Amino acid sequence: MNRVISVILVVAASLFLSACKDSYTDELKVESNGIELADGTLINLAGQDAYNEQCASCHALDGNGTSAGSSLVGCATCGDIAELTSVIERTMPIGNVGKCSGTCASDTAEYIFYAFNVQNIEETEITLQQITTEPAEVTLRRASLQLSGALPSNTASIAVATSEEEALSAAIDGILSTDAFYDILAEMFNKKFLTNKYLAEVKRGAAIYGLALDDYPNRENFRNYNNSTMRNCYYDTVNDSLAKEPLELVKYLARNNLPITELVTADYTMVNWYSQQIYEAELLEGGEFEVLDEAVCAGGEEAVYYDPNDFRPARITKDLAYESGGIQHAGVLTTPWFLIRYPTTPTNVNRHRARIVFDYFLDTDIMAINGGNRSDSAGIGVGEVPTMTDSECTVCHNIMDPVASLFQNWTEVGRYIKANRNFRNVWDAESILPPGFSGENFPDFDPEQLPPSGMLQWLGSKLVDDPRYARAMVRIIYEGIFGQALLPSPNDSSTQEEKDAFNVQRAWVNELASTLVSSNWSIKSVVKSIMMSSQYRAEEVNLENEVLKRAIGASQLLSPEQLQRKLKSVVGFKWGDLNSVDNRVMYGGINSDDVTEELKTPSGIVAAMQQRLAVEMACTATSYDFALPSGDRKLFPGLEYSQLPFDDSGIELTENVSAIKDAIVRLYWIFFGERLARDSDEINVAYSLYLDILNGYQSSDPGEGLKCRATRYLDSNGAITSDTLAYPLVADETYNIHAWTAMMVYLLSDSRFYYE
Repeated sequence: MNRVISVILVVAASLFLSACKDSYTDELKVESNGIELADGTLINLAGQDAYNEQCASCHALDGNGTSAGSSLVGCATCGDIAELTSVIERTMPIGNVGKCSGTCASDTAEYIFYAFNVQNIEETEITLQQITTEPAEVTLRRASLQLSGALPSNTASIAVATSEEEALSAAIDGILSTDAFYDILAEMFNKKFLTNKYLAEVKRGAAIYGLALDDYPNRENFRNYNNSTMRNCYYDTVNDSLAKEPLELVKYLARNNLPITELVTADYTMVNWYSQQIYEAELLEGGEFEVLDEAVCAGGEEAVYYDPNDFRPARITKDLAYESGGIQHAGVLTTPWFLIRYPTTPTNVNRHRARIVFDYFLDTDIMAINGGNRSDSAGIGVGEVPTMTDSECTVCHNIMDPVASLFQNWTEVGRYIKANRNFRNVWDAESILPPGFSGENFPDFDPEQLPPSGMLQWLGSKLVDDPRYARAMVRIIYEGIFGQALLPSPNDSSTQEEKDAFNVQRAWVNELASTLVSSNWSIKSVVKSIMMSSQYRAEEVNLENEVLKRAIGASQLLSPEQLQRKLKSVVGFKWGDLNSVDNRVMYGGINSDDVTEELKTPSGIVAAMQQRLAVEMACTATSYDFALPSGDRKLFPGLEYSQLPFDDSGIELTENVSAIKDAIVRLYWIFFGERLARDSDEINVAYSLYLDILNGYQSSDPGEGLKCRATRYLDSNGAITSDTLAYPLVADETYNIHAWTAMMVYLLSDSRFYYE
């Protein structure tokens, strides 16, 4: 698919552009057929010249972007000339903001709009027409499992079967209001933030001892308890209460329909009763924390009943060891767990933190800029401070270092101590650019004076005003739902197919970003838009572009957490082996510490674990489900294990055969999301397997007892409780339980179970 720009631009093959400089001397040979091309596309020649001089080194001559700059084809601000003009004047070119203003900005905006974006909407619509979407009830099942970890209710399923799209929209609204969704949303954000590294199951005590004792003297209040069981439980509960602080902010914003901009601008943080005791924080709205009927921790005569899930907004206003008045909060930016998770050193001077800010909140990879990583040329540079004087260094550092300087009041270990207050936070203002963002300096900063407060609050306000912030939030949700990264920005070696695929996807991402902004920054609006989209619901894609084809549709290998939720919903309980973080890592999950990328394709170990899961879960779940009252069953409601397909004389019982096949049909639906007819080939194959195994056992009568007896209730983790089942199942004289167990192994061994 050739774009108009490729027709009108003739560039010398030997042309070399260094990235992100506000000007360069290479003369770009450009020819134009005039102001208006044959197809009606308008070309503003003055804007074209300005673009080639000041923009093309980052965004490429064809607008498809480079490693140093994003694509302008279908960009978030490229659909309106006035808005794009404003963005250029306020933020471009990077490193020399304001160089292109007034007529220069409007001409450039007009050129970008017509040269790179006129055709994009059309192309996206054509792409959508080539996607066949799945039925609404299939989407409802997948969305419900993915966003709430549960199969949809019968009420929702019936409604969707009747009115489809309207009912699906209403059902998704309901899903997005569940506590389970907020937990899963936090899980999506943790895949980016990785602050769950400090949970007790990963690093016991890491959060407690991440705080300075002289800032928070109550840090070790777990020592107030004498009973070791009580003390250990309280220790872990406090630790996790602290570690969850950033992700609880995500949940709070979503639950209360607050703008996701507060992720970096909130003038408060989140505490529960346990972390409030450590921080001595003041609740914004007062009140008392919820007290549970059962103890959270208990041992001997000691117990605590406060709900660890009851998080509320609060401020830390107490005097710290070296600063009075507490902390000026800026959402996650000022939480200890964000600052400690992304530490710095005396030589790095917060550049690591700045890089993370650009990546997580502006969808910009600073290290992708040409010259962005000079680690292989240490010691090479022009001037006494190369990061400020060497043009090969300033390409990156002029962007990154002002943001790094905004973190100067936060120490290497995340303590709030103003720069140069004492030896614990030494800052050399002469070796790094002053604090600022996108060409704008932080107001009233004097390097000769103690730095002012509120620099990260100011940064947060600038981040959310940048159009890239919305795209960064969409990226987190997109990757959390689809389980794959967005397509990379094209570069000089990209094929036309890769460029076209990126452009179509980027147009949709920007549409989602616009939805986010127009909904008052409701993160739920993005989630719902994805769930209702053709891209998520794709059943068949008739595209020649294989790159784009692979990027459409949401089928993915379930993470350990997703698999556990599916098992709990479909079977009734989780697999015990995946309850430990080490085993989840072995299965391909992350621990947010030294393993931060999920496995996308199953390894040999994963395949072996799946087979073990199939055998163990089938054995336990089959007998347990049949032992429950019919109305409480997950697998076999309405079917009794005494129902055989034939009588004692071997004569087929038609009604029983139909009931057995209907049970298999239901299993295919809840396991795989496939609606199959009772007499379909696949159901007949499965029924034949069941029948062969049943006949085999009955003809040989090996005298095997029931290996997985069901005598007591199981909890949601699959652990045996002390509560006895009313109708325990301890024998299988007809071998029907054996046959159904084999059927369950067959289904749980199918790869379709592990993908959604």
